[in-house]
Amino acid sequence: MIERTIAATTHGRYLVAPPAANARAPLLVGFHGYAEGAEAQLERMRRIPGVDAWRLVAIQGLHRFYHRRAGDVVASWMTRQDRELAIADNVAYVNAVVDEVTREWPDPPSIVYAGFSQGVAMTFRAAAASPRRVAGVIAVGGDVPPELHAASLAGIPAALICRGVGDAVYPTAKFDSDIGRLRAAGAAVTPLSFDGGHEWSEPMLEAAAAFLRERTAPAPSRPASGPKESSARIEGMIEIRSASPADAAALAELRWEFRVARAPATEAHDVFVGRCETWMRAELTSAQKWRAWVAVVDGAIVGQVWMQTIEKMPNPIEELECHAYVSNVFVQPAFRGGIGGRLLEAALAWARSRHVDRVVLWPWARSVTLYERHGFTRSGDVMELALGPKRQ
Repeated sequence: MIERTIAATTHGRYLVAPPAANARAPLLVGFHGYAEGAEAQLERMRRIPGVDAWRLVAIQGLHRFYHRRAGDVVASWMTRQDRELAIADNVAYVNAVVDEVTREWPDPPSIVYAGFSQGVAMTFRAAAASPRRVAGVIAVGGDVPPELHAASLAGIPAALICRGVGDAVYPTAKFDSDIGRLRAAGAAVTPLSFDGGHEWSEPMLEAAAAFLRERTAPAPSRPASGPKESSARIEGMIEIRSASPADAAALAELRWEFRVARAPATEAHDVFVGRCETWMRAELTSAQKWRAWVAVVDGAIVGQVWMQTIEKMPNPIEELECHAYVSNVFVQPAFRGGIGGRLLEAALAWARSRHVDRVVLWPWARSVTLYERHGFTRSGDVMELALGPKRQ
């Protein structure tokens, strides 16, 4: 037997409850537990005192099925089958929902994610991978996913972690471990043990109300380096320019930050950064195969994108003779929200000026929508943008 997987398009479902006042409101995004629908999590969030000042969004898992006894349509976030693919699909799905909500109701002053039971893992994955600043996470009766390393969790500045003392699903050892992991990553953790079981309890509601009150101000920058500025002010300060050999040391540090957020390092920091800096300086000096562009805020490099040109064989027909490969698209978390798109546009403008036929890249799950907005199409793991004439 040969087993294959194939990417497919499906439709997700989410519910929105508007704030009491018809004004710009902070956003509370909810993730339900196993064998539940979006309605269940929406009702939980509605019970938080003072939450009527927030816009509530409850996202339903993509994997729907009928509840065996009640016959209701319910959902789960994933199973162990094709786990990595399901995680990538779910993260892209959540980002797409938040993109759509913020298009319809722009500029929420704060975004918080809240999950229950199985939804807690999705809450942390989505918050860690969010292209927007997430001010905090509320987690009840579920654990931090094991694959999220400290560099990924560093994107979560604050967390309210709740557990009923009689909860057999979320044991004490896991609760204590999660608190330690989050604090080691730099998060401000508020732990709550309450008298109860696997539930969204009254003591938890009061703690959640206090947690949300502290986050009604604009979402703080993530703990990456960089000034804590509003998005509007940062936007006006951004310089996008070509990278030079003098930038190699800063770019090597960003490369380290980018890669260790996805997997544990197998090389010491100083060894890797030194090796990478040497390679980058040589490539930027020769400028034969690789080019790079950087985003600069207040004199500090906060993002980069690299492009390699690939020469094709000569053609006697109307077909351009060069391809390009885009790699290392990264912006520090505290500065996300448009800079990645501007970096990509700079690289694509250069590619067009050099008569590039096709641009290819291998996207991270959370970046797929960025590339789609710029015209890339997806085939398996690869995305492609046609710049040259249509092929016959």
